Parts: sequence; structure tokens; C-alpha cells
Amino acid sequence: MYLAKFFHRPPGDGDRKLLFVPGKRPVIIGIHMRAPGEPEREDFLREAFSDIGAAVAVYRRHAAKLVAAGYVETAHVKYTLRHLLPDPQPKPDWQKELDELLLAALSAPLAEQHNRLVALQGTFAACEPLYLWLAAQHGYA
Repeated sequence: MYLAKFFHRPPGDGDRKLLFVPGKRPVIIGIHMRAPGEPEREDFLREAFSDIGAAVAVYRRHAAKLVAAGYVETAHVKYTLRHLLPDPQPKPDWQKELDELLLAALSAPLAEQHNRLVALQGTFAACEPLYLWLAAQHGYA
């Protein structure tokens, strides 16, 4: 399991994917997206951690740095191949919050997880499998 965030910055030749891979040694990987036929490029980031909480904090910082550099997080991708419309739409807030819920489930105290679940009630996120599974774990199902 991993969390992937996709970032686009016009004109579209520098799109990025930021992966968070949890586990005994969580890893953050930053990948240059490419179109079919383009040569592969070296990852722009690869960091391993011994602590999940530190890894989550650094992942959030890297995502914030991309946004500060003019990238827009988008859900409109074809996985690893860069294939975006000319003006991809930003990722909806409820999807971003669902990502944050996953990160909280990996590293945050139960009270924070609870608050994130409650905040997502009544949104599109509340129908998503991740939300439903975590809500069941917390006794909200």
C-alpha cells in the first residue's frame, strides 16, 4: 500500500508524483512524470525513515513545497504516465482530506483520527472504502 499525490505545473513538462510508502522503514519517493516515449528521469527525491511520524511530517512538507513552487495537486492522471488535459482541475478538498485521514491513521493519536472522520461525515469521502473501513475501526459504521 502507498499514497500517491500527483502535481501539475503549466506548461506540463515538469509534472511530479510524490509517493509515501509506509512500513517498517517508511519511504518517500519523488518521481518525474513522463509522457509515453519520453526517456525515464532519475527520481527527484528518495528518503527513508525509521519513524512513521517523522516520515508523515516530511511527506506533508514536500507536498507543501511543490504547491509553493507553483504546482497544483490534481487527481486527473493516468498513473505513472504524464497524460493530463491542458488545464487539469485541482484535486477536490474532500479527496485531499481523505489523504490526510490516511496519513493520520498511520501516525496520529486516536483523537485526531476521530476529528478527521467527523469532519468528513456528509462529504463524498464518507462513501469511499478507506473512510468506511476507518470509520468501522473507530466504531462509526
